[in-house]
Amino acid sequence: MMDVGAPVGVGKEFNPVLRINPSPILKHTGTGDRLYRNELAPQNPTLVMLEERANEVAHRRLEKSTWEQLASIWRMFEEFCDKMRLPAVSTSVPLFLESRAYKGSTKVQYSVTLRTMLDPTVTALDQYLQGMRKVAATEEVRHAVPLTLEDLGRVIAETPAWRDKVVWRLAWITASRWAEIAGLTTENLLVQPEGDIILDWGAVPKASKSDPYRSSRYVWIKGQDAADLFLLKTRLGPREPLTTMSTSQAAQKLKSLGKGYTAHSIKGGAVKHAMRLVYEHNLDWRTGVHLMKHKDPRDHPSASLRYMGETVVLTNDVHRLTQLM
Repeated sequence: MMDVGAPVGVGKEFNPVLRINPSPILKHTGTGDRLYRNELAPQNPTLVMLEERANEVAHRRLEKSTWEQLASIWRMFEEFCDKMRLPAVSTSVPLFLESRAYKGSTKVQYSVTLRTMLDPTVTALDQYLQGMRKVAATEEVRHAVPLTLEDLGRVIAETPAWRDKVVWRLAWITASRWAEIAGLTTENLLVQPEGDIILDWGAVPKASKSDPYRSSRYVWIKGQDAADLFLLKTRLGPREPLTTMSTSQAAQKLKSLGKGYTAHSIKGGAVKHAMRLVYEHNLDWRTGVHLMKHKDPRDHPSASLRYMGETVVLTNDVHRLTQLM
């Protein structure tokens, strides 16, 4: 590979976009759309195969027309540097652009393009990652079979322990993963004077990564579900888990229905059901997002939440959705 600090010779290849530190085995090709060239191919055919696959992925990060445009710009820049005996580095770019009768907007575009092509911080991993994101975006997304409200009823009916019946409902109306539900204790159920329950997600899995002073950590639960949760809280001891059923046990319970359900089916089914209710009852679509993510895209400033506490539930409509669930 050519030293970028030396004058560029005619016909010599230089890869300004794909840069890695050369090693005895892996080295740049300078073709502009490949990551590696194996100089010890006869000794390591497996590595050659892996490099070719990595090259194919990295190449996909840009469209064919973009590659052609980059090659054209680089060829003109290289020819200018060769003619003027200048190194192909960023300090030569302004001289190259001033030698051309381009419009100002074109010079801006070419400046940005060449700066990117000459960026020494772009690694092989960066380029591979960009390409792999394009590949991943084309893959089919496979989700768990969503649980239906009817089959939830079957699960609850076939669950012998009343305590677990209540918790199944809680998982459904809050569109939660079972791991989140299994992390709740009686301390997460805040009893209100009128008999309602405010669920405090606090620091349970997934939600624990969010701001502790977010409004969406609280969910207002009314009606029969609130009454059942209140009774459950009174029957359990302080800080006692709401359920002892593990995620694998919950998944096994769903699997017994014979419809391909998994532990993720609870949240998947609840989310679909919730979004239909949002549409049918003309609720703000962000109410559904708030419920299923335990995070409100319109969240209040955390400084205010320190004072508002659980009373922040009065400012959103999620309780309407939990009742409809």
